[in-house]
Order: sequence, then structure tokens, then C-alpha cells
Amino acid sequence: MWQGEWIDIRFNLLRIIEIGVVSLPCIFTIANIMLANNLCDLDEDIRNHRYTLPYYIGRKMGVLLFNTLYYASFAAVVAAVILRYLSPIMLLVLLVIPLVYRNLKKFNQEQVKSKTFVVAIKNFVLINASLAVLLAISILIKYLF
Repeated sequence: MWQGEWIDIRFNLLRIIEIGVVSLPCIFTIANIMLANNLCDLDEDIRNHRYTLPYYIGRKMGVLLFNTLYYASFAAVVAAVILRYLSPIMLLVLLVIPLVYRNLKKFNQEQVKSKTFVVAIKNFVLINASLAVLLAISILIKYLF
């Protein structure tokens, strides 16, 4: 609402929470691209005095965080369905867990940019493309039936 030189902005807090929960898989998978890059460059970053998250938490904890964020992405989808923010059809994204797990096994073995950085990109595409397709299907189902 605009009154003279004042602007009043109102937010629906529940809607903001809903958007936040639904956005978590994208947030986590994007964060993992950056984390994978930092993990792959950790030795170089230490030599060059670049203080990234893996520098502070260490390689082992960085890899653990990398894995955890992927599983948290799936947990966020389950939570969003339970809270009725997303259609139950979105649970089909859980079918990509074995593919994500297979990729994670490769990354957990070694963090070398030329060999394993692509894991973060593959998992990003797997999860987010699946979510986008399922979201489109759920919208079509909602408005056509």
C-alpha cells in the first residue's frame, strides 16, 4: 500500500514458508555444485589461501555434507507433500534416488574435478529435471481433471 512517502508491504508468512520448503531441493542441489567445486579444488585452495567451506570443515565433513544435501533434497519433497504444498505425484522423484546414490559412490571415492565434478551436475539435472517434469504433470492433472 502506498501512502505519500510511505510504502506498506505485507507478506503472507505461510506462503513464504511454503515457497521456501518447495525450493529446498533446488537450493541444496545448487549448493552442491559449489561444494563439489570447492572439494575438488581443496588442495589448490589451501596452497592459494582461499578459505572455502571445505577448508574449514575438512574434506571428510565436506563429502558428508555433499551427500546429506542430496538426501535432504528428497526429504524436502516428502515434507512438501506431507504438508500438502506439492501433489503426491511429486513423490515419484524418489525413483531417481538409486541413480543419485550411484553417482555419489563415485564422488565419495575421489574428488577430482576432471573425473568426478560432473557428478554434481548429473545429480542436479536428475533431481531438478525430474521435479520440473513431475510438477508440470501435477499441474496438468490438477487443471485437466
